Amino acid sequence: MRVPSVEEEDRRRLIRERDSLLAARQRGLNRIKGLLYLHGIFDLQPKARDLIPRLLDTPTGYGEPFPPHTLAQIGRIKDNLNQINEHIAIVEAQRDAMVKAGTEADPGTVEKMAATLTQVRGIGTNDATLLATEVFSRDFQNRR
Repeated sequence: MRVPSVEEEDRRRLIRERDSLLAARQRGLNRIKGLLYLHGIFDLQPKARDLIPRLLDTPTGYGEPFPPHTLAQIGRIKDNLNQINEHIAIVEAQRDAMVKAGTEADPGTVEKMAATLTQVRGIGTNDATLLATEVFSRDFQNRR
């Protein structure tokens, strides 16, 4: 078994970090959705920018105003989601810069491989980077 170099492992961080950030964003959205469903509100989307003001005007499923502590918790989750979205944008910009730099890189590098894969129809920058860093960067010695 060949141990990957520090550089190879570091290149894989972008895709892995993006995956964990996407999972964290989905957990936050599911948490908001669960809190809304708990109080009988099924028609509001957790991604809506005006969610908090709309919750102030929307009665719960049992006719009461939305509870203030739950509203504050949803506000904190929305703040966290905004920060996660900023981090996702940063990671995706780094990934795109790596693929763009690959157009002028030496053949055989992961960056060049990712840039070449993006030219295949149906493969975007994320899939190309994933394939180049995780799959095609390994050297298979036999056909198994």
